[in-house]
Amino acid sequence: MIEDANEPLRPALIDLASLQLAQAPADFGFTRPSDADLERYLLPPRPDPRARQATANWERALAPPLRLLSGAVGSLFQATTALRIGAAHPVGGPTQESSRNWSGGMVRPPHGRFVSVEAEWVVTPPAPPPRAAADGEYRASTWIGLDGHDPASPTLAQIGTLQRVTVARGGPPQVEVSAWWQWWLRDVPGQHPVVITGLPLAIDDHVYAKITLRGPSTARFFMRNLTNGVGVGFEWNDPDPLHSVLEGLTAEWIVERPTRVGTTLPYTLPNYRRVTMTGCVATLDAAGGGGEHDLRGASLIRLVDWEDDSSPGAIVSTPIVGADTTRLALQYGDLGP
Repeated sequence: MIEDANEPLRPALIDLASLQLAQAPADFGFTRPSDADLERYLLPPRPDPRARQATANWERALAPPLRLLSGAVGSLFQATTALRIGAAHPVGGPTQESSRNWSGGMVRPPHGRFVSVEAEWVVTPPAPPPRAAADGEYRASTWIGLDGHDPASPTLAQIGTLQRVTVARGGPPQVEVSAWWQWWLRDVPGQHPVVITGLPLAIDDHVYAKITLRGPSTARFFMRNLTNGVGVGFEWNDPDPLHSVLEGLTAEWIVERPTRVGTTLPYTLPNYRRVTMTGCVATLDAAGGGGEHDLRGASLIRLVDWEDDSSPGAIVSTPIVGADTTRLALQYGDLGP
């Protein structure tokens, strides 16, 4: 998202007090939950049986042992003003694009609209990029999202992980990782992600994430750390539905370099090595046939760095889709044509 650098930033627009947290009793049976219990406890709905990959993902995500975060919302989430994550600025055709902040894959529904998007990935260890300065901070976010790709798209729902590496006074790199989510609105300044501080996360952890559309201004979010069995689910209903509409017209699987607060400049992307997102599917509504759509026919987005004076226009992140079209590999650097 690009904002006027002279415009004062406002706090995050998310009212954490109105966020509904998914909570289930300690003896809740995650192996065979009823649809009524999934709705009551705000857990990911059971996919349509025709959506085979989504069903496999769902069964894995809710398999025991699963410990859901509980407690006061304020102790589990924190609105941050440290970075901004938002929509793409794509340039290119329907199957190949370039962007100054996104790298990954984007698909459109063949019919109807998307009602969910999901994937798994491993949080890789970031390193300073080549030719890094003695002092610097580098950030990359890996996430899934609904909408936000097209210039006319008003809203973008996102959930993912952040990798941050800092070098100070030529010392050893310091690495931090965290989970976050965002409900981004176009042309609204001062928006920031919400960090999921209660979800323990470390380098090499394997995470699963899903967003389910529950209404034009309502989405259900779920993330599970598959390595330690801790998960978090919640539902967000935007109180301003006139300016907040999820249309389900695009689904995305992305590595992004966030924008520095108070500027229009993104962070330099760290060497995030290689992130492989698996189980990449978006499910369709009844008008779309109720099945699922993977990365077949996806627009693949390369991240181009125009801010690096030493090599402006260099490709710094490349997406790859092979024979398995539920699998997206994102590689740091330029892999050539």
